[in-house]
Amino acid sequence: MTRWRRPVRPFLSRAQLFHLEGEAESRRALPRTPHDRPADIRIVELLFAARDGDFHALAALIPLMQQHDDDAFWGEASSLLSSAAPASVLRALVPAFASALFETRDDVVQSWIAETLLNSGLLWTVREALRIMAAQTDRTTMFAIPARLSLLLEPAPGPIFNGAQKIADSSDVHGLDDRDFTCDDAPYIDGVMRAYAAKRDAAPLGDDAALAFGVPIDIEALARDTLETIGGAADDERIATVRTILEGYTGFDLARFYDRKAILDRNGAIGALEALFDAVDLTAYPPGRRMFFGRPVPD
Repeated sequence: MTRWRRPVRPFLSRAQLFHLEGEAESRRALPRTPHDRPADIRIVELLFAARDGDFHALAALIPLMQQHDDDAFWGEASSLLSSAAPASVLRALVPAFASALFETRDDVVQSWIAETLLNSGLLWTVREALRIMAAQTDRTTMFAIPARLSLLLEPAPGPIFNGAQKIADSSDVHGLDDRDFTCDDAPYIDGVMRAYAAKRDAAPLGDDAALAFGVPIDIEALARDTLETIGGAADDERIATVRTILEGYTGFDLARFYDRKAILDRNGAIGALEALFDAVDLTAYPPGRRMFFGRPVPD
């Protein structure tokens, strides 16, 4: 798919996540260009609908994604679907994009759909992501799936994060050409599936459980652990994942995690977490159950 590169900041970014009062109005006021579409306003309206508990409205994002092959729009749609779409909507993604995933094997679509599914934390998405990974043709750049599988299944980056072992092309006698290799997928997939089965059997909700870092998502434990460790934490995807989970589940604004340049502000994050504990009863969130703005996301 051809992708436009527009100077539009995705609203679901590190610096700004789910609190967008006035955003729809500001987008309506933007100068019109040939690339501007009603979808840019519609996605903000769908965010507000999800915040109000109308999660099934997010099914409208799938046809919008099919119509608009744009990085910024797909980034926003992916983040909103991961955080708030019912499982029934997420399950519709692979059939909706099956041709691009498995026939034309569009590497951009493969990456977006796999990340959207895995970022939801739902355990059943592991199997779908592995199907997509097996259909990938460009393994030199497509590392996102192992990294996301790791965030879901591993307490810290390990064998799942490292991905399938590379097998050098036999013609590359010196092993110098990073492009000439295949991946030994079978042992890797077997290892991921063993980890998946163990997590599924241990989780009270089974395949429908939402996990992060190898355990069912427990908002109170996740917030407390982050508060204790963030002073020395690296500015990495783990922190971004934690912030997304905590803000999405509770609806509490955690913009202070990042400064205006979207760089981790550790002091700001500590203050935001302390305010979260003061404002929200985190014990009210059932472990392993997806929530958005304090409401259960439907299965």
